[in-house]
Amino acid sequence: MKLLKTTLVFLAAAVLAGYASDTFAQQERDQIELMLAQIRTNRQAIVTENLDLTAAESDVFWPLYRQFQNDRAAMVDRTMKMLTEFRDNFDVLSEEQAKALVDEYFKIQKEELRLNEKYLREFRKILSQKKTLRYFQIENKLDAIIDYDLSQVIPLVLAD
Repeated sequence: MKLLKTTLVFLAAAVLAGYASDTFAQQERDQIELMLAQIRTNRQAIVTENLDLTAAESDVFWPLYRQFQNDRAAMVDRTMKMLTEFRDNFDVLSEEQAKALVDEYFKIQKEELRLNEKYLREFRKILSQKKTLRYFQIENKLDAIIDYDLSQVIPLVLAD
């Protein structure tokens, strides 16, 4: 977990550093993309370290894990796009933009739930129930760390 926390602290610092000036908006986006790539790499290392798979389990788990992470990546990208759009406009957001952002947020949440349920069924076929639970606990903890760090750098919308 220490490796992920270090990466996330760096991500938060990069976001905060670029947030101060619109001039660096593209650099900030590039840094976020780099950090997301590092988080994805570190995520697998953390799962490896904490799941304790047998050789037979590993043979079937890792291809499914990579497929799951690839499917999740599209949603992460959509979320980051949504957050970037919000961050760039939070102080001048129209009612229509606010509605579109919150609708997109809930749409992504529903799709993530459906994806997790789909892969839960698949992981249950190849892992014990306890290892399946442990795997999703690890995923939830990693997501919670990321969400917390993002909450520190994403401002609240300015209300009327």
